[in-house]
Amino acid sequence: MAQSGLGHLHGVQGVAGSNPALPTKLVKGGKMTDYQGQERREHPRISVNFVVNYRIQELPDSYDLSQTKDVSQGGALLTTNKLFVEGTYLTMNLRIPFVPQKIKIKGKVINSREVVRDLVYETSVRFVGLDENFFKKLGNFIKENLK
Repeated sequence: MAQSGLGHLHGVQGVAGSNPALPTKLVKGGKMTDYQGQERREHPRISVNFVVNYRIQELPDSYDLSQTKDVSQGGALLTTNKLFVEGTYLTMNLRIPFVPQKIKIKGKVINSREVVRDLVYETSVRFVGLDENFFKKLGNFIKENLK
């Protein structure tokens, strides 16, 4: 089994691609089609790029800089440079246009999958213990941008 060299770090997946995401598109007759099943997310999601720096909760000096691909009141999809183990807790600092200061958020990795071999990963994170005031502001921002 090939290790990525990061397997010794808590929460970093050692084998690339071992935890694939559920597809949002289906292949029918060789063509990609949009997923027609029931939406299972609790909160609406929008495509938006917010600057985020993140770290594994137990590693205080290990921040990486990235961005979101999409966001909901319940979580976010991040572009990361590591494949994370499901259940890993991350500490994130978000820069969001409607809030002047950085927002510190904790999240739990729900899924992480390789997009570009050994380089780019998409990591789904569920927010944990979100501040109620920020939760409402984020919800309003999402509603406005869904119109």
